[in-house]
Amino acid sequence: MRITYVVLALALTLGAARSSGQNAGCPCGETKGDHLRKAVKNRAMPGSVHAKRTVKIREMIDVWDITNAEFEREPAHTYAREDTVFTVTGYLHRTNLSNDDCDFHIEIASSKAHGAKHVIVEIPNTQEFCAVKQKFLDGIIGKEKVVNGSVSTIDKLGTTAVIFKDPPKITVTGYAFLDTGHWNPADHHRGNKSHGSEYVWSLWEIHPVLDVSVK
Repeated sequence: MRITYVVLALALTLGAARSSGQNAGCPCGETKGDHLRKAVKNRAMPGSVHAKRTVKIREMIDVWDITNAEFEREPAHTYAREDTVFTVTGYLHRTNLSNDDCDFHIEIASSKAHGAKHVIVEIPNTQEFCAVKQKFLDGIIGKEKVVNGSVSTIDKLGTTAVIFKDPPKITVTGYAFLDTGHWNPADHHRGNKSHGSEYVWSLWEIHPVLDVSVK
């Protein structure tokens, strides 16, 4: 009988972990790490979410920029655009749980093509964004990923990056954010090249993501 209870408890634990779809080391609501501009990255969810404008991924890559003279690594102010809520639609190529702060790190592009230029959108791991994180997980669980040339079905999201076999369309709404921690004065777009995958072409992000829809 005791063995039965142990097995049942284990099954319930595994079931709970699977239902959340999230790595057990990153329970939603637990904040980790000490990052530049953390207060801006993890801004509070506003009372209502209304996008002030729609932006294209190409615009984030080719138009959004600041000069070296304007750059501050840890400014006391927000940059232009950062107080505006934007909506952007693209194709979801890659995602993972960041191993330093447990944010959902999401890379999207304007086409499904491999090698298309990506931008990053992120969902914080703070308590008030748990519902947004779950909505994102619900949208990707069951879709197909490619690992070392093999195709499998996504059943959870961990710190190892998920590469989508057929990138689904995704729409996110959130604040613009300049990730100054990766700034490179010689390349404002690619930064220091430790900013996501090799396909990321902008230090501008949507972060925090306030709403998300995966098709």
